[in-house]
Amino acid sequence: WQEFASMKEKRSNAAGIMYQNKLLVFGGYGGSISKTTELISIDGGVEDGPELPEAVRYHAITSINSNVSLLSGGATDAASHSPLTWYINHETNVFSPGPSMLEGRNRHGSATIVDKVTKVKIPMVTGGIGNGYLDSTELLINGMWQPGTKKIF
Repeated sequence: WQEFASMKEKRSNAAGIMYQNKLLVFGGYGGSISKTTELISIDGGVEDGPELPEAVRYHAITSINSNVSLLSGGATDAASHSPLTWYINHETNVFSPGPSMLEGRNRHGSATIVDKVTKVKIPMVTGGIGNGYLDSTELLINGMWQPGTKKIF
């Protein structure tokens, strides 16, 4: 292992995503819950990113399309398992509110899947902690969260 870059803030429980050869790191915890973001470039440079709408940790992020990502849930100052989501437009660095998830959750996973028939990209969240450990999945279809189905094999 060799050190590549040093972030400006110490942070654990953050979320990150790649955009145009930069790693964007969102929120986390470094003595308090953070609402800052940092961009780490492939040459090791680190710069401040846009400020989050609220401080958050234990959240997840996934890409929606080539310019927009969706940050979901997490633990905020106001909620230990938030149902809130935020879109981030990487071109403008502007956050806008997304639809609230059906269940507040933190420490969950998120991804964007592609429908086999329509080829539509569908953001999803799964698992995590809410009112206990969650085994549920939610899919963002036409701007609204829909429960996923459970199959027992």
